[in-house]
Amino acid sequence: MPTCFDLIERSILPHVKKPARYIGGEINASKKGFSPDRVNICLAFPDIYEIGMSHLGLKILYNIINDKDCFSVERVFCPWTDMEKELRDNSIPLFSLENKVRLKDFDVIGFSLQYELCMSNVLTMLDLAGIPFKSEDRDSEFPLVIAGGSSVCQPEPFVKFFDVIVLGDGEHVILEFLEWVKRERKLLKEDKVKALEKLASEIESAYVPSLAKPPRQVRRRKLRVLESYSCDEKLIVPHIQSVHNRVVIEIMRGCSRGCRFCQPGMISRPVVEKPAKGIIAEAVRKIEDTGFEEVSLLSLSAGDYSGIKELLGDLVSVFDKKSISVGLPSLRADTFCIDLASFVRKVRKTGITFAPEAGNERLRKIINKDLTDREIIEAAGYAFSKGWNLIKLYFMVGLPRETDEDVLSIGSLIEKIIKVAKQNKKGRMSVNVTISNFVPKAHTPFQWENMNSIDELRRKHRLIRNSVRCKNLKISCHDPEMSYLESVFARGGRSLADVILKAWEKGARFDQWNDIFDFGIWKSSFDETGIDMSSLSCKPGDKLPWSHIDYGVKQGFLITERQKALKGEMTPDCRISKECTGCGACD
Repeated sequence: MPTCFDLIERSILPHVKKPARYIGGEINASKKGFSPDRVNICLAFPDIYEIGMSHLGLKILYNIINDKDCFSVERVFCPWTDMEKELRDNSIPLFSLENKVRLKDFDVIGFSLQYELCMSNVLTMLDLAGIPFKSEDRDSEFPLVIAGGSSVCQPEPFVKFFDVIVLGDGEHVILEFLEWVKRERKLLKEDKVKALEKLASEIESAYVPSLAKPPRQVRRRKLRVLESYSCDEKLIVPHIQSVHNRVVIEIMRGCSRGCRFCQPGMISRPVVEKPAKGIIAEAVRKIEDTGFEEVSLLSLSAGDYSGIKELLGDLVSVFDKKSISVGLPSLRADTFCIDLASFVRKVRKTGITFAPEAGNERLRKIINKDLTDREIIEAAGYAFSKGWNLIKLYFMVGLPRETDEDVLSIGSLIEKIIKVAKQNKKGRMSVNVTISNFVPKAHTPFQWENMNSIDELRRKHRLIRNSVRCKNLKISCHDPEMSYLESVFARGGRSLADVILKAWEKGARFDQWNDIFDFGIWKSSFDETGIDMSSLSCKPGDKLPWSHIDYGVKQGFLITERQKALKGEMTPDCRISKECTGCGACD
């Protein structure tokens, strides 16, 4: 049932920052009405509008669902703290953007969980909607609350808040799930428990946490073919500047490089590529539909796309006269070359990003990052010589077997890159460095490793800052407290649900935002629930909280990779070497 939005516009929106976050009605948004004759799903993104509207997965699901007459899809994002206060003060429930419908009235609310620290926002959205937090407290009168996204590969800390967790590629299973809801609507209203039992038995990748302890093995759904979408698909054009204000096209999903710390690279195997003709047609259509001035080619490593040079050449020839730039947000230094640089610079020179991760080759062998210092330095020189003004570099501290010498080598490598930049670039230039903190993640060879303490991470940040002092250099370091909390939820179990609830009650909101995150709230919440954060680690042989979640990569492969890391041995990329590494993802 629609809310009285005229009242909301008059009484609330004038008092909040960026009211355009909450009005809907954007170009290319769905015009379907809310109808009891359809299965109505609200896609919920637990962050602000500008972040959620930049997320490709949300756009994909929105269009896939909207293409079916029997389904209706709407969106909702987490309101900023000012809007949360206004909704509470005026007793107005959280509503969807398209038709201003109360979340409580949908058949399904589907949360997209992209990072571990978004759960306080999930609770905020449920509370504003008048929906009980825990699945066991929601009867058949409430919508099914489901979750998908990259963070559900280790869902145990938050499973109590969801009726269903959907594992794997959402576009592969969402229509099957909604068809099931349509077929079993009567059973869902009569006996929710029985309906969920039926769902778990009929949809392979649907994990229903309430059904069994310990849970049964649940296997993720994986796309085997990556295709462009229907010609009828249209991208919504946000009312306000989003984080990625451009056309984003996924050209490849998955990565076979095998970096041992990288969860996305492990859980998204095997690699699938989108055909080049489909990419070009999709880019042309979306530029015409939106008016954006940049096309960004998305993958975990765009340079590994098998026809990247040809694809870039064709795209540039299409967009050259239209002043549309083509961007490559993720490149390995060893795949970056003069040809790629030349293709992109013909239109507009955007920033180039490289991720050496470690400062020297010894540590890169441990993490299976097959890059030499020479390749990194030469790639930076090429970029500056071809006209780029900015290079972004990503490094990581706290890696397994890391020494102070390894940390200091980051500063040394930065100095060498700045030196070659000055040799190859006339005029203005800059180097931006981001230092992230290693967080052990499930389904990776490093899932058994220790997390550095907060004080140790801060010390390593100081080592880097003090080791290099150059003009035109900016160094940013990720918050150690935030990273430490992330590591707790990355490997924790169901007992953490009580901590999440306690922290939310104490005021935790937007925990992935540096200016709002309050580690003190979380520390006191752990203390009051009697859980020691430092005890939440694991070692080979332990029963892992996520052992029932199957993302395709064999546990034996992860153990072997960890052993090779300890010896400093590399594992080749199977797509390059043509030799199977035995990870198990290809069946």
